[in-house]
This record gives sequence, C-alpha cells and structure tokens, in this order.
Amino acid sequence: SNAATPSIRPPVSRRKSFSTPLITTPPCPPRWSKLAKPPAPITSPSGASKPPPTTGTCSTSRLDGRVTYWNSSAERLYGHPAATALGQSADYLTGDSDDDARTHAFTTTLSEGAWTGELLHHSHAGTELVVESRWTLVRNEASHPSAILIVNTDMTERKKVESQFLRAQRLESIGSLASGIAHDLNNVFTPLIMSGQLLGDAVLTETDRRMVDIMLTSARRGADMV
Repeated sequence: SNAATPSIRPPVSRRKSFSTPLITTPPCPPRWSKLAKPPAPITSPSGASKPPPTTGTCSTSRLDGRVTYWNSSAERLYGHPAATALGQSADYLTGDSDDDARTHAFTTTLSEGAWTGELLHHSHAGTELVVESRWTLVRNEASHPSAILIVNTDMTERKKVESQFLRAQRLESIGSLASGIAHDLNNVFTPLIMSGQLLGDAVLTETDRRMVDIMLTSARRGADMV
C-alpha cells in the first residue's frame, strides 16, 4: 500500500485570546510651592511663559518688570490688549504709582518666594482699582529666579460695599451717642424747670423773681433744643 498517509493537524481552538493592556497613570505633580525645583513653565507659541488657568487677572513679567504674558481678564480690567502689553512695563500697564508698596512686594517675593497684599492700580481709562495681588516667584530649570507670576483680583466693588457698611455703622453709632446725650441733658433740664416752677409760687422779691424767670426760660430753651 503505497497510498500517502494523510497528515493529521492538531485542532485549532476557536476561542479568542484577550490580552490585558497595561494602563499607567502619570503621578499628579505636587504644588509649585512645595517643590525645591519647580517644573519648567509651559510656553505659548509666541514664547511667552503661560501660567496655569486662573479666574483673576494674570500676568508674568521678567525680573526687570517687562511683561511676558497678559491674559484676557487683564485686558478687560486694565484696558490694554495683550498684543500691545507684551514687552511693556508692568507698572505702566497696571497704573501702579506706589513705589514703596511695589518695592516691598518685589523684595519679599525674591526673598520668600511669594507675597500677598492689596495694591492701588489704575486702568487705561484712569479708573481707580483696588486689587488683591498675589506674587509668586518662578524659577527656571536651573532653579534660578527667572520671572514673577502675578495674579490680581479686583476688589474695587467689594471695598465700596465695605466702605458703605462702615459708614452706616458710624452713622448708627453717632445716632446712638446723640440719643444718649439727649437723654442725659433732659435729666439735667427737667429738675431745673421743676425747681423754677416751685420757686415761682413762693413769695419772692422782684429781683429774685426775675432771676427765676431767666432760669426757667433758659432751661426750657435747652430742653426744646434737645
């Protein structure tokens, strides 16, 4: 029998094979303030340092005070478009004329890495602005100070409301004080009037009666003023 022996193939499993992909989650970077060496800042296509998103006006400037980033909130608040703001002095754009406060903020940021306080600014149209300013020192990859991130929150309306509230409190205090003084003066004038009326019923000389009349007239006039 020279017939060829048919080859037997092993059965092919029709079950599908599944492989489990390896999923890795990048670690969440810590806050900049807790890093000995902050990460390199994200740069925009124009090359300006772009800080994390914020709800306030945000800008970055070199240590010489020239602006390298100017967000849309800063455009609306100060009235300077980003196209013309980049490269300009931050003091000019914010209308900051308080040299002592600005110098203190700058030196504190360099020495401690951050500063927070209130500053008086002016918009391009001349409107006075009260802002809560937060300065953060930004370092480059070599851990050298390279820029300052400034976030300004407009507190102008809040300060106006606080001022009106304090004024109302002062007026209320003045009213309470005036009411107390009036009460005390009434306590002074009432016995004088009663005494004058009693003396008027007594038998007095003409001179004494005139003196009593003067006392009664003055006491009643004082009571009417209160």
